[in-house]
Amino acid sequence: MTAARDMFARHPRVSGSLHASCEDGWLPLIEDCLTKLEAFGLPIVIHRIREKMGALRINILTPTSLSVEDQRRWEDIIRAAEESSLKTCELCGNPGRLRQSETGTYATRCDAHQVI
Repeated sequence: MTAARDMFARHPRVSGSLHASCEDGWLPLIEDCLTKLEAFGLPIVIHRIREKMGALRINILTPTSLSVEDQRRWEDIIRAAEESSLKTCELCGNPGRLRQSETGTYATRCDAHQVI
């Protein structure tokens, strides 16, 4: 099993697209997000998890059964994981920063993985 599949297997409330189109360094950010969302006690339906423009993008449906306040909390949890990805190396999970290659490709990397 891949690390992502192992991670999703630890979260029984999660369904949908159980694939993360990113490197393993961001899996702890995704797992922390899923753990916090599970505290709501509702199913978590993933549309897509991927890297885009050097940042993590988590598309999870917000349950309409939540109050407006809880919907905001749900979305804040997702947003926090996405924002944390801009400070976390996608490859290893160490502190990193958003970098741009000479060809215009963006990636969040640490100093050890800075070459894109």
